[in-house]
Amino acid sequence: PKSIREVDFKNIEIPYEATWDQPDVQWKYQVPSKSVKLRNGQWAANEAFVTFSGLTLEEVLYGDITGDGAEEAVAVLRFDTGGTMNWHHIYVFKMRENLPRGIATYGTGERSSYGLHEITMQRQELVVELYDPATQLALCCSSGIERTRYQWDGRTFRRVGAVERAKAKSDSRRPIDFFGMAHDR
Repeated sequence: PKSIREVDFKNIEIPYEATWDQPDVQWKYQVPSKSVKLRNGQWAANEAFVTFSGLTLEEVLYGDITGDGAEEAVAVLRFDTGGTMNWHHIYVFKMRENLPRGIATYGTGERSSYGLHEITMQRQELVVELYDPATQLALCCSSGIERTRYQWDGRTFRRVGAVERAKAKSDSRRPIDFFGMAHDR
């Protein structure tokens, strides 16, 4: 591919250390040495489970968030444990030598405690909204969010301004039904 928009993120090798541990809620700049291959937007961590466990590509955002005049891609992947617990991994990719290269990753918490609510790009800022554990309704849900804006400084994403608190548009990114099973919107 010549541009980041031509990359087939549903069928790509993603740098990922296969683990059942919830990631730290922070930016990381060292790409894991191991990787997994997404096929049709998914990678199964354990085929033996009755329900799906593994990674699912939820969305890809495009925009120039590094300020160099070229678009980057932000890929949002959800890790499902096979039950109702899940968290997200956010990858920022830049084209280098006609290949998508990861420049940063960000791990989120589990649903109501710093789980991903929404991510957007605005004026060369990456805006990450996480569910606020202080407004947690139950282990599944939170009525509030913490919004943090980040700018690329050439090497890392730096927070811009204070963390904003607001009411969440929905109390869970991935609704839970009566029987406790997660389902996509």
